Amino acid sequence: PAENFAPGYMGGVTPEQEQAFYEHLLTHIFYQLKSLGFRVIFILCGHYPLKPHAEKCAKEFMEKNPNIKIYAGIEADPVRDIYPNGGDHAAKWETSIMYTLRPELVDVSVLGDDKSVKPIGIYGEDPRCDDLAEFGKKVTQDIIDRMVSITDGMLKELGLL
Repeated sequence: PAENFAPGYMGGVTPEQEQAFYEHLLTHIFYQLKSLGFRVIFILCGHYPLKPHAEKCAKEFMEKNPNIKIYAGIEADPVRDIYPNGGDHAAKWETSIMYTLRPELVDVSVLGDDKSVKPIGIYGEDPRCDDLAEFGKKVTQDIIDRMVSITDGMLKELGLL
């Protein structure tokens, strides 16, 4: 509902305060991971608008801690060359990944059968498709493979692999 986006709904916190809190939280987590001996950190933002903030925090942290590597992005970033339009909002991309990871949470039948009616809140390719499971398995595996490759690259940069 629109009132969920009204000023003051989030406890009177401004968008700037929310941003500062998120960046402080991420930086704190980075320092916690560092204290536990982590040298490579892979951050996938589950909400796309958080990506620039995560990238900023990662960059600033690595400048102060050059012996630590951080990747920050969204799940579509590592496979952008394969899926140039990867990333959506509750459409085929996200729904197929969720179907692969947690199929019990996905029920596209609630969207109805009439594909001429665009469901509210879905931005991207319609998830009511025949290849949802197959597409999801391929996308998910491609993302995992790239995450491993990126992580291996960071480990190599640090001389740990």
